[in-house]
Amino acid sequence: MQATTLKVSGIDVYAGGESGDATPPGHDEIVLSDTRRGIFRRLVLDGERLTSAALVGDVAAARRLTDLLRTGAAVPADLLESSAGPGADALAGDPAATVCSCNAVSVGDVQAAIRRDGLSTVAQVGRRTRATTGCGGCTSDVEALLEHEAAAART
Repeated sequence: MQATTLKVSGIDVYAGGESGDATPPGHDEIVLSDTRRGIFRRLVLDGERLTSAALVGDVAAARRLTDLLRTGAAVPADLLESSAGPGADALAGDPAATVCSCNAVSVGDVQAAIRRDGLSTVAQVGRRTRATTGCGGCTSDVEALLEHEAAAART
């Protein structure tokens, strides 16, 4: 299984899984094209299992899609909807999950740095953990974790 996240002329692009333009017989294809928001998503499923994915513009779900491609687990319903980015609560709930695959930084690593060092910006998290300093595809996840931790601190 191969997966990659790129930035092409300032546009985030993710591709993972089996390659090919045509959807194999017996597979389902879910396509979202939103020209107003500048996003495109194509998921190909074999039953409940993800076999390939392409994201353009919004790659917030890339980490989760890569995990699904690697494990062969059933695709959760929220990834099949038009707002398929992970919520902060979902991210924060799994400290062992990888938030930055470029630098092998976990959600727990980011949370610990935010709490320990009182971090409040993506740049600060990047300096402490190296998250967001590779391809930048995890920036929205780090922003969500910062917001989640700030809200938790206020309560």
